[in-house]
Formats: sequence, structure tokens, C-alpha cells
Amino acid sequence: MIFNIKKMIKDLGGATLVAKHAGVVRTAPYGWINQGFVSTRYLEKIIAKNPGISIDQYFENKTPPQIREGT
Repeated sequence: MIFNIKKMIKDLGGATLVAKHAGVVRTAPYGWINQGFVSTRYLEKIIAKNPGISIDQYFENKTPPQIREGT
């Protein structure tokens, strides 16, 4: 399973608004997309600002890309 961060950010109004809700710099959500990872600390803040959201809808039954180590 993978968590579709890009879709969540789009659905919540874009990177600038999501960054504001998470309390991070405007470009941080783009880093989450590129890394394929967002901390639960930030997810908690995002959900607190968007209480009607169900993050379950952003989990997709796909195999995550392989991560290259030691590059």
C-alpha cells in the first residue's frame, strides 16, 4: 500500500494551504511528495485543521517504489 500524498494535498487546497495547516514552509509538501513520506506529526496537524477528512481514502493498493540506499 502507498499513501497518495499528492492527491491529499490537491484535495485540501494545494501545497500552500496544507503547509500553513501543518505549520511548515510552503515548499515542504513538495518534499513530502518527492520523498513519498509525511510525518504523522504533520498529518495530525493537517487533520486537526480539516476534521471532516478521512485519510483512509488516500491509501492505494499499490507497491511502493524501491528506495535506493547508499547513493
